Amino acid sequence: MKRVSSLSDSQEVKLRAFYDNHEAPQVRKRAHSLLLSHQGYPIKEIADIYDVHPDLVACWIDEWEKDNSLGLYGMARSPIQRSLISKMTYRELVNAFRTLEIPADKPVIVHASPGILGNTQGEKNKFWGALDAVYGPIMAPAFTYQTMTVPGEGPENNAVDYDNPPIDNGDALFFTPDLQPSFPMGKLPEIILDQPYGKRSRHPILSFAGVRVEDALEAQKLSDPLAPIEVLADKGGWVLLVGIDQTANTSIHHAEQLAGRKQFMRWALTPAGSLECPNFPGCAQGFSALSQPIQYYVKKEKLRSTMLAAISLENLIRVTRELIRKDPTALLCENGRCARCEAVRREVRRRGI
Repeated sequence: MKRVSSLSDSQEVKLRAFYDNHEAPQVRKRAHSLLLSHQGYPIKEIADIYDVHPDLVACWIDEWEKDNSLGLYGMARSPIQRSLISKMTYRELVNAFRTLEIPADKPVIVHASPGILGNTQGEKNKFWGALDAVYGPIMAPAFTYQTMTVPGEGPENNAVDYDNPPIDNGDALFFTPDLQPSFPMGKLPEIILDQPYGKRSRHPILSFAGVRVEDALEAQKLSDPLAPIEVLADKGGWVLLVGIDQTANTSIHHAEQLAGRKQFMRWALTPAGSLECPNFPGCAQGFSALSQPIQYYVKKEKLRSTMLAAISLENLIRVTRELIRKDPTALLCENGRCARCEAVRREVRRRGI
């Protein structure tokens, strides 16, 4: 039975730190899967926990065995995903996107699974060509977690262990407008930026890439990183998930912020020095709990073995805000070691709500 064969003490500590507190939910998922494998969980059980194909979990294990922490960020795709993308036609993609009935004049923020696209230019052109043919304004996260640093001290209840940070400041990269988005973002933001009309906002961690959404990108400020989503929402925008679940849905973070949920301070390395980045969102691991409350507003379409899901930002934000109004701890994850969710719970208790 394939499994993570061995972990040193330092590797296990690093995996647990990534699972508990990494900013990217995809990295947390992969780190947890590797820990479960090391504990003896069969691949099938791990796949069931995260609703992915067992072959994909096997790829995660193979990558970890090859290069350890680098495997957490890789774009592993199962043989089934490779077969799906290589055989999928442009017409299939166009028809599937049209079936969701998102109005063509409404902006769309797209989240695509990191493993949904291959490395060939043909696959990239096919996927982007279909998106561009069906939708007008398109935006996608182009986040750069690799710019993040941790100072020696900072605000209290900020979900950061300043003495033992989970990241090494020496590994941080300077943010520049052409810095490659982090692997968990997938290839879509790179494809957008390769277009002659592709643009990018300038937040050193939470930038967005898009076409025909210049006003949304320009609205982003260091103190208001999710402002582009608000602009899309004001224009009747939609969220499109391609082969990925609600834990990757950045717009839920915007709804949390509107509901008054605690935000965080983070820091990024730039040519001008380390910058404070306020209003950084919390953990997304609990967002799967939103699937049931929004089910009547979600449009779904099965594209071979890949699920497409779409919901208007208006409905998503309204339902999320209402959930948090009724229960200020709604959508927090159940990992007791998650620093961000525990910080939110402490803030809720402090406010007495």
